[in-house]
Amino acid sequence: MKKKRLIPVLLLKDGWLVQSKTFTKHQNLGNPSFAVKRLSEWAADELIYLDISRGENQYDMRREDLRDGNKRGFLEIIEDVSLVSFMPITMGGKIKNINDISLRLSCGADKVSIN
Repeated sequence: MKKKRLIPVLLLKDGWLVQSKTFTKHQNLGNPSFAVKRLSEWAADELIYLDISRGENQYDMRREDLRDGNKRGFLEIIEDVSLVSFMPITMGGKIKNINDISLRLSCGADKVSIN
């Protein structure tokens, strides 16, 4: 019998972790790193992390009271997430060339997802 696996998919939009309804309505769920810590504790087998932001450099969380501070981009968020994750991470979103793939892999992603 095949083993059942838990592989959550998290969506990141403008620096926030969001829940999406048909990719048109987005509900803010909070900090991207805290959810990954929680999923690691729940023993998820793998994690898929997709950036669905439209523009570049729009990762201002509009909060100055965060102990982590605001992140400047998706690569910084990948680095933070890879530090707290104890499972393979697949990253996707805004991949335009081979250099984008190598940047994500060097920041801590184990795999890269392409449309």
